Amino acid sequence: MYKKIPLYLPDLDLSKIQGPYQEGYGAFFHSFNILDYDYVHDLVGQQIKFHIPPSNFSFTTVIFRGVPDAHTDASMTALNYYITSSQAITRFYQAVDPNLKTMVPQRLGVGVGMDQRTFSYRPDNLIEIDTFVANDHEAYLLNVHTIHKVTKSVHTPHRTMLRWLWYDVPFDQVLDSIEILG
Repeated sequence: MYKKIPLYLPDLDLSKIQGPYQEGYGAFFHSFNILDYDYVHDLVGQQIKFHIPPSNFSFTTVIFRGVPDAHTDASMTALNYYITSSQAITRFYQAVDPNLKTMVPQRLGVGVGMDQRTFSYRPDNLIEIDTFVANDHEAYLLNVHTIHKVTKSVHTPHRTMLRWLWYDVPFDQVLDSIEILG
């Protein structure tokens, strides 16, 4: 479901990170293109190597206290490097009845209609199976096709992260393909 990855980028120059708007979910979750891809690639490339290239790479901000519903993402796998984690709690669930789910409206900036692989789940249909709390400057590889929810205190800052996505590559394959350098 998740695995901490040894990636540490404490001195990121944020003025080289956030580029133009890429996509979002509602008013609280926004992804931006990377302004200086070579800058970030050089820093990350000193510590890890992706043998299966990600489908997408972005700078993401989450300004809500958490995701309102437990859900699955359209992507299968994500690597989140938390610049500001806000001590958010990521919880993973199993559905009592996997058929009781609601399709989530398509993300903004990508078109109209429904996202055929993003679903939300009612709390009374879930059993919590695992949880973790990320700290600032920690990276976690996540199976985001597993039902999950992120919550944080309203008194903590917005969460910010570098986010690599693999749309169609399962978690275990991505994990096996990441090479830790040095």
